[in-house]
Amino acid sequence: MARSIFGELQQTFRTLLASRPGSGAAVETLTEQAFNLFEANIGVQSAHLPVLACDKGCPSCCALRVTATAPEIFLLARYIRQIDQRAPRTALGLLSRRVQLANRTTRGLDEVERMKLREPCPFVVRGACIIHPARPLACRGHASFDRRACSQAMAGRDVDVPVSAPHIALRGLIQDALRSALAEA
Repeated sequence: MARSIFGELQQTFRTLLASRPGSGAAVETLTEQAFNLFEANIGVQSAHLPVLACDKGCPSCCALRVTATAPEIFLLARYIRQIDQRAPRTALGLLSRRVQLANRTTRGLDEVERMKLREPCPFVVRGACIIHPARPLACRGHASFDRRACSQAMAGRDVDVPVSAPHIALRGLIQDALRSALAEA
């Protein structure tokens, strides 16, 4: 069943890529479709599970390494530029300081080393994600049922954090189908 869903997702992305070859609009279209597919399906996939503990003001998982497809990165870069252009005099300095510093601090580190640093994502400002509408699938697909466990893990304690398997699986399925279609194109 997962193979047929993967194939359908992959075909959706192939079709989008074929309809807009070499187009800058393809980036927005691909990411919008990926995000819409995730949001449209996650409710059904996780309806039987407890309520998530994730909400605004809880950036505990925002120190994990995030992977993203090229279209997600391009969309995020465009979104960051728009933020910087709208508020060029703010202390955010997303492009110039926060992202570059995070890159220098974490480059080459594995997941365990990154967690030991307890460095927050450069897009978390005063406990809130400022790129939330454009956040990658990896962020959308990481969801926990226990805020306290997340905080303890972020503080360096060895605890099991109960995460939503459907969120992780659906994110992976969509992201892998998108990557596959991109590789073929």
